[in-house]
Amino acid sequence: MTDLGEVMFLPNQFAEEIKNDHGFSFTTAFEKDFHAGIPGFETAELGGLENGLLQLIARKQLTRNLGKSHTVPSAIGEFSIPLSDETANTLAINFESAGVWTEVVARDRVLDIVARVSSRIYLGDDVCRNARWLAITKLYTTHFFTAATKLRMYPHIVRHLVHWFIPECKLLRSQFNDAQKILQPIINYRRDLRRAALATGEPVPEFGDALGWVEREATAKSVDCNPSIFQLLLSTVSINTTADLLEQCMLSIAQHPEIINPLREEIRDVLRHSGWSKSSLSDMKLLDSVIKESQRLKPTSIAAMRRRVEEDVTLSNGVTLKRGTRVYVDASRMWDPSLHHHPEQWDGYRFLRLRSIPGRERMAQLASTSPDHLAFGHGEHACPGRFLAISVIKIVLCHLVLK
Repeated sequence: MTDLGEVMFLPNQFAEEIKNDHGFSFTTAFEKDFHAGIPGFETAELGGLENGLLQLIARKQLTRNLGKSHTVPSAIGEFSIPLSDETANTLAINFESAGVWTEVVARDRVLDIVARVSSRIYLGDDVCRNARWLAITKLYTTHFFTAATKLRMYPHIVRHLVHWFIPECKLLRSQFNDAQKILQPIINYRRDLRRAALATGEPVPEFGDALGWVEREATAKSVDCNPSIFQLLLSTVSINTTADLLEQCMLSIAQHPEIINPLREEIRDVLRHSGWSKSSLSDMKLLDSVIKESQRLKPTSIAAMRRRVEEDVTLSNGVTLKRGTRVYVDASRMWDPSLHHHPEQWDGYRFLRLRSIPGRERMAQLASTSPDHLAFGHGEHACPGRFLAISVIKIVLCHLVLK
């Protein structure tokens, strides 16, 4: 029993069975669990769109553009160098040298770094350093989940009324309105530019950030989508989780300083040979292993693959799940001693060694998902933004290790 009601935890072996089964819906679960349709929770409704707009943009735009090398011209934009430049800028802000050792609250600094670097891709350099926007994008997720939890304390039948009086829900609505005030002038300006170009027969300008992509893809799919809501959705599903993994990696490296020099040598060798590109980040195999090992030991949650059963379904073991059942898959196999030697210990080389085992090469990579490693989910609804998150984390760690 949870604050969501009764939840069925499936053993790990069912991850493969349900991963692409449309009878198990992620979108419906997201909408129902986070009060879609109630003011302030607009991102829950957008997150549950069956048209897959979020997945489309993450896979088609984010992932494709992360692959752009700095040697290849691109009309849309090249991510690796802007990400690196913004990382250098934000590290200077958050870890300015005072000449002496200084205590800092790691979580606050890491969250600011991820918010700034991610916003460089989501909104371009016009907004990524806007203090008001950064404050919203860092806090909205926390307030979203806090308000959602608070509202669940009330019966469904009264939630559309009581949310108006709950302080946490009021704060959420206020942040949503503030986000609209920041982004709407930019959206209007870009729309005016496009209309003017169409009227004069000039090339229609394209904007290489998520604000531009969502309008372009929504138009192509004939979907009515508010770009401001979409930006808050990106913040909700990515910034805090990315910051959590980055912080855990930093702590793991600090606790195992013997890994620093090998990491530094790998990073220097790869950058000297390839510069900043998706291929160079992929070639940092020890760094990839270090991040995946940190994620294995301390994932964001041990409950993976959130789903809601759409119609009565019988599993392969004969158990029948009724329509409306909330389902998660147990992710604790990441600590199974039959799978990992000394699973309770951090081993930065663990997944690097696995790459040398025939048949395990691909599964040993950070971006890969499997029933053995469910930190990014698995199947059709595996985290679509994990490639950007991985790139952000790798680039930030490169700067930290080298500097």
